[in-house]
Amino acid sequence: MLVLPEGSNDLSRIKHNTRAIAVCMPKKQGIRNTDWRTFITRIRNIQAATRFDFLSKVPAAAQNAIETRRDSEGQGPANTNPCQ
Repeated sequence: MLVLPEGSNDLSRIKHNTRAIAVCMPKKQGIRNTDWRTFITRIRNIQAATRFDFLSKVPAAAQNAIETRRDSEGQGPANTNPCQ
């Protein structure tokens, strides 16, 4: 999810510092009561797991900055990848 200011022409409002929240929930029993923020990851991790290129229309510098940053609301260690 990208957090954009109100307005039109979404693509033009995506910048290198746009907040992105990427969540990868594992398919396993017993996580119902686990806070969803535990599963926050980087967009790049989800792209590697799914082979989708979510921000392909965003300029390369902004795309790289957004895809490699992990939202600070995550509760787990910053170097973990819940998509694995």
